[in-house]
Amino acid sequence: MSVEFESPANRIIAQTQPKNQFKVDTSLSDLAFLRQMSIQGRLRYFQKDITSGNDLEITPANGETMFVYSSSYSIGANVNAEVTISNDNMAREVFLIPKNSTPVVPYVSPYFDSLVGDNVKMFMFATSASTVRVSVFAWVENTSRIRDVTG
Repeated sequence: MSVEFESPANRIIAQTQPKNQFKVDTSLSDLAFLRQMSIQGRLRYFQKDITSGNDLEITPANGETMFVYSSSYSIGANVNAEVTISNDNMAREVFLIPKNSTPVVPYVSPYFDSLVGDNVKMFMFATSASTVRVSVFAWVENTSRIRDVTG
């Protein structure tokens, strides 16, 4: 049962909040969907220069499901770079970024994956190359209120 209190403050807050605050409108185009996620404060962006042993680790909070929808990579040195993306210590994607030419053109991966956060499990972006700049784009959903219903 949901109890809502009527007050002038609650009416003002309700008017300024997005209509689909906790609902994903699946009829939206890609850009409109990302705009809705941004308005709701659910988009996430991570960037780091990674090297061998200095990985990018992203740990979703407890009760939060993170959806990674894209990532981009650029290398400064003129060497091939192998990148491994792991989800909860399971390699999900391994790819080779070829040597750069001038100007540097980033490699964009359409990698899409999700992870239910428990403050331990993580996405990890690793390389054995000298330096790779990684940019990761994601959004989060609050899944802490979803419960299994048993009959």
